[in-house]
Amino acid sequence: MSRSSSPSKNGGKGDVDKPALTSAPPPWHTQLIVALLLVYFLIHTPAAIKSMDEIATVETFSKTLFFSLDVVIFWRFAAAILLLSVTTRNFLYGNLDLPTTYYPNSNLKPAIVKFRGLFVVPDGGLWHALHMNTSFSAWSLSLLGFSFFLSGLIPLLAIHFENTTISKGLIRLAVLVWTMSAPSAFLVSLIVKYILWPHNVAQGKCTDGFKKPFILIMHNANSIAALTEVGLMGGLPCRFQDFAVAPMFGLVYILFAWSMSHDWTNDFKRDGPQFIYPFFDTTLGSTCSIAIVALFGCFVLSFCLFSFVEFILTEYVGGGVVGHTIAVVLLSASVCRFRD
Repeated sequence: MSRSSSPSKNGGKGDVDKPALTSAPPPWHTQLIVALLLVYFLIHTPAAIKSMDEIATVETFSKTLFFSLDVVIFWRFAAAILLLSVTTRNFLYGNLDLPTTYYPNSNLKPAIVKFRGLFVVPDGGLWHALHMNTSFSAWSLSLLGFSFFLSGLIPLLAIHFENTTISKGLIRLAVLVWTMSAPSAFLVSLIVKYILWPHNVAQGKCTDGFKKPFILIMHNANSIAALTEVGLMGGLPCRFQDFAVAPMFGLVYILFAWSMSHDWTNDFKRDGPQFIYPFFDTTLGSTCSIAIVALFGCFVLSFCLFSFVEFILTEYVGGGVVGHTIAVVLLSASVCRFRD
């Protein structure tokens, strides 16, 4: 989730002037929780992937709800271009100064994380550009864009290039990526709308960072696109029995966030370890483990909600295209936010 670029109340001068830590490893109990979750889902992932073979077919990606298949293919490629264009724009021209903010009992020193695209002068460059898409929002957006590309490519090859043999592995990959990306997009929108944005408003902080066009796309267009797909276009399935593969995406990001604590800032000796999300702060003791468990619970909830929404939209919502459009609009409004 991208965050607003205004410091919190605990990011004042006193905190900025405190000495920087030289390291901030996760507590042993937090590492244990993440390790156990990883082992559990790694064990169950092969069975989940095998069960996906039931829907890993060309027919799954060639199904349509109301429009012709050519329209659905065009929609998927258009969604892929929109979502991936944000990632590309950030990599090339992104420019954001993000103050890190922490809870009052944190031992970390607030700092400014400078995100710069490849062609931004004077601080740009490849190393900085690689950091531009390291938020969970960016990961989720990129994965969903890739999912839409695969979902459009498979029926395109099957219908318009009949002599092309479509690899079973490609179809499995498309199902896998959709199962991981759609609920993650839902999670980003939910947390921004109901946690991050209200927190800034309640604390009297500036919310302009949430209102930038490309940030709005990252936080809202992903969920709108996913809901449009399941409610109006192809109705791609997101099944409860395939759940084991979905948390791997979030767990890998946790490990990534920990590994990046020394790389967010340009001056580690001055600033010490940094996290762009305060709930990843590894200096909070038992609160760190509670936060990880709560985040995992939110991910499970988002997967269940999205799977339930997909099931209801494809199986029970009537009223034709008008009824489904109203349902998609109402569901999008429930998870998206555009203003204070």
